Amino acid sequence: GGIYTLASVVNFGTIEDYSIGVYNHLSGPIPTLVNGSATDTTALIEGGYAGIKGGISVHNFGTIVGDTSSGNESGIVLSGGSVANGSMNDKSALIEGYWGISCAVNSEIITNFGTVSGGVYPGVYHRSAGVISFTYNLLITNGSATDTVALINGYTGIYDSGRGALTVTNFGTIDGTGGVAVQFKSIHDALEVEAGSVFLGSVLGGGSTLDLASGAGTISSASGGNVTVSGSMATTTFTNFATLEIAAGAQFNLTGTGVIDAGATAALVDDGALTVTGALTVGGAVSGSGTLTVAGGTMEIGAGASMAVATWSLTGGATSIDDSLSFAGAFS
Repeated sequence: GGIYTLASVVNFGTIEDYSIGVYNHLSGPIPTLVNGSATDTTALIEGGYAGIKGGISVHNFGTIVGDTSSGNESGIVLSGGSVANGSMNDKSALIEGYWGISCAVNSEIITNFGTVSGGVYPGVYHRSAGVISFTYNLLITNGSATDTVALINGYTGIYDSGRGALTVTNFGTIDGTGGVAVQFKSIHDALEVEAGSVFLGSVLGGGSTLDLASGAGTISSASGGNVTVSGSMATTTFTNFATLEIAAGAQFNLTGTGVIDAGATAALVDDGALTVTGALTVGGAVSGSGTLTVAGGTMEIGAGASMAVATWSLTGGATSIDDSLSFAGAFS
């Protein structure tokens, strides 16, 4: 049978139950559960409904499985605590269920170095996801700078219900087998895109923030809330993002049309280096601690726009200002 507990659990064998493998059904301190170890990746926790349920801090080196074939089952149903799946040296760890991980309360952290998989039969129930969030604040990190094989997949790779703030950092692959890799629904959500990461399926921002967190690449289009990026990753279009960020150390070249304005991508935060060789029209807000360079392209600053980037450089092309503009940064 399974384990109903508030105590910490370390499993090096097999825990199986027709319903829930390990269940913390009481409130109180968050217990820890370690499944396997760096040298024991065969440990198994399996439940007919869920592998693990409740407020628990989980570190999985082996396999955690909930029923994968019907509509309400998860590898882990998390209501407080955290999940670490695998480690820098263990990329074979697996969490699997109809929903890989579902989250239901506030302030949870998921770190994946292995595989989180949802929806083995995703054509039947379209709500299945690798990770589905009903929580208020959730942080998901998929992989690391030295682990790009980390995988989150499901009919929808990651789905947010829109009730709070979800931040996703992707170094690996997020795969939506039904066509959507990431579905955000809150303006408070954020997607941090690391160089070399992969999105298989649409990335739907819901008016949230897109952060190009590392690498050097090309932005071929940034208009209507949609941003198309290549070079630092395979060509990917990020849809309906209200804020575009270039992180410190990242370098991108806008070669096509970029529009920063209300009703689309209303804000550009440049903490790295953005070079314009295409055409940039600004009707919204440009800020950040980095450098914006117009080098052979065009830049038009409309009425009501604001420019607060640290360094603004004009090395070629043409720049027009349609109204009075206050700028306190460095200009060259």
